[in-house]
Amino acid sequence: MKKKSTKEKILDALEDKKKISINPPPRDGKCEVCGKNVKDLKPFGKEGDPLVGNFDGALLVKTYRDFAGWISASWECRDCIILNDKDYLKKVK
Repeated sequence: MKKKSTKEKILDALEDKKKISINPPPRDGKCEVCGKNVKDLKPFGKEGDPLVGNFDGALLVKTYRDFAGWISASWECRDCIILNDKDYLKKVK
């Protein structure tokens, strides 16, 4: 059996998206702000949600916040993503 080249391995992995996950959600399956488990989260809706874009069905969305030059990235649920910076800092786990 012929050994696969690195290029072939990468192409195979790209076909199976479960093998490559760039910037995956948290392994514990929790919102990084409030700590709620994905089992307890209400999914994002369609364009009526408070986000630009369509995140229909997503339970967590990666978002970035700028605190005077300090950039914070976190996976947030639909309840936390709309928090202002002050409320976010009070609630973040």
